[in-house]
Amino acid sequence: MKVLKIVFYLFTFLGVSSFSYSQETAEEILEKSNEICKTISSIEYTIHQKGAPGKFGYGMPKIQATIIQKKDSCLDDIGFDKALIKATGIITENRNEKPFSFSYDGEDFMYQIGKKARQKSISGPTRNVTMGKLQQHLFMMRIFPFAEEDPYKMISGKGKVDINLITTEEKDGHPCNKIETSVTFKAPNGKELITKNIWWISELDCLPRAYSDGFIYKDITLKKINYPIPNSFFTLSNKNSNTDYLTGNEVENELTKANLLPIGKIPTQWSAKDQFGKTISSKQLQGKVVLLDFWGSWCTPCIQAMPDIQKLQDHYKHNPNVIIIGISAGERDKEAALKLFKEKGYNYTHIPNGDDIAKSNYKVKEYPSLYILDKHGKIASAEKGYHPNSFERWKTTIDKLIE
Repeated sequence: MKVLKIVFYLFTFLGVSSFSYSQETAEEILEKSNEICKTISSIEYTIHQKGAPGKFGYGMPKIQATIIQKKDSCLDDIGFDKALIKATGIITENRNEKPFSFSYDGEDFMYQIGKKARQKSISGPTRNVTMGKLQQHLFMMRIFPFAEEDPYKMISGKGKVDINLITTEEKDGHPCNKIETSVTFKAPNGKELITKNIWWISELDCLPRAYSDGFIYKDITLKKINYPIPNSFFTLSNKNSNTDYLTGNEVENELTKANLLPIGKIPTQWSAKDQFGKTISSKQLQGKVVLLDFWGSWCTPCIQAMPDIQKLQDHYKHNPNVIIIGISAGERDKEAALKLFKEKGYNYTHIPNGDDIAKSNYKVKEYPSLYILDKHGKIASAEKGYHPNSFERWKTTIDKLIE
């Protein structure tokens, strides 16, 4: 009889808990998390990013890192929002472990990747420099809502947004609401394109404890929140003989070493056929602002960037002085990129099998790599990887060049 009473009370408790849990919608949970994230002034957390082969064969490295950030509204955003940052950890790619550390103290960006690598420092860094030196996975590893002025902005303003509560799961010792957000884009051919993010939001403090975009998965462990940190903490080490300090032309040389042509350079001329067999050449593009996206159907970040590139095409389609071009390369199946481009309904210019242009003219070794050229054919912007908020940055650059 006592056992039956215990079972009855257990089911009653679970029923009440379930009823209470169902009263809060996914939108309300995410809005609570949004407001809590805004109150964060400083934070220390660890992430464990699981390695995976990737949907399109592009390997996802394993990353274990500790990240400390401090918001500062007076800072320029060099890729870490308006915040100071220090990160240390290990990245494992193809069973090759490399320790890394990087920081930004408001003046200098310092980094060190590899066991025998010297520490380097760049004064007055830009977003392109930090992205170029850290490359896609280290640049994108942090948890964006912790430092963003508008947390979760990656899921808003791009199209129709759906927010759904899937289930509850335990993460980092916390009961969490597993919430899936999806943004639906309309392609020119009428097809719908969807990007998804999954957040595990703690029921106890409304902060994220895990994240996935369908390609990567990150466990998050919070260590400290809102504690005083002096700005000097964010300098990796004192200025000494073990640090190389880079300024001016040396920074451009570092960009070149990072497989990006320097700003102001005019790449060598090229000619190729687009997806319709029409010849297009760099000479024909003189007098126009040109965005070149080097991508591959096997590259997950490339696929993630393409909806924003199509959005640029839609924005400038009535401006004859702006040309958007995707150049695919590295394809084992020569038809793979053409097939994917057609299936997704993209309608900007596509040059398939552009390996020669990528390697010989633009020295591309990593994907995606993206260049914006001015009307004289000079490189005005160069970057690798993809950030969810790239569209506005690209648009700002292009608008300045067509003034």
